Amino acid sequence: LELLLSKIKGKEHCVGAHIVESMTGRALRVLAKTTMLATGGAGQVYLNTTNPAVATGDGLAIAFRAKAEVANMEFFQFHPTSLYLEPAQRQDMTKAFLISEAVRGAGGRLLNLEGEQFMQGYDSRAELAPRDVVARSIDSEMRKHGQSHVLLDISDQPSSEILDHF
Repeated sequence: LELLLSKIKGKEHCVGAHIVESMTGRALRVLAKTTMLATGGAGQVYLNTTNPAVATGDGLAIAFRAKAEVANMEFFQFHPTSLYLEPAQRQDMTKAFLISEAVRGAGGRLLNLEGEQFMQGYDSRAELAPRDVVARSIDSEMRKHGQSHVLLDISDQPSSEILDHF
């Protein structure tokens, strides 16, 4: 996929795209007054992601090459908590196992590797803060302590409730 650009009154404008028809593999030229890219996320740019393997950021690259304004990237959907595996355990995994944020809602606590709860130091809502706040807090805590991951502890909840709910 590449965007078609044309100079109109001295300014470049997108007038469509070269695309590949998925069913036949044929290359097509599509002209349009308005072109919108809805190409998914870019989760695969991260070492650990719950995004599928196809979320490579290609759409952003296409738009960037066409000199489109790229904005609001912070609104990509993501999940700040997933199962951490040591690099040797990952093998050919392209996406991490998602741990639902409902675990935090059910009383799960984020701990650094010293076993210290840290979210209250970043936001008064602690583990119930929005995803972006939780993700930034986890990143900050890992950098602060030079750690590769944090822990999500729900061991103080009855196991029967956890097994029933999740």
